[in-house]
Amino acid sequence: MWALPLFTRLEAELAELEAREDVLARARQIAEMAARKAA
Repeated sequence: MWALPLFTRLEAELAELEAREDVLARARQIAEMAARKAA
């Protein structure tokens, strides 16, 4: 039964990585919009 907690942990880490990528993508979009407004 040790495999289940391992998979759960991996899924949680994957979800964290995906959330972090979403935040980075959103921040990049905001930075691009700010650069366009400043230009």
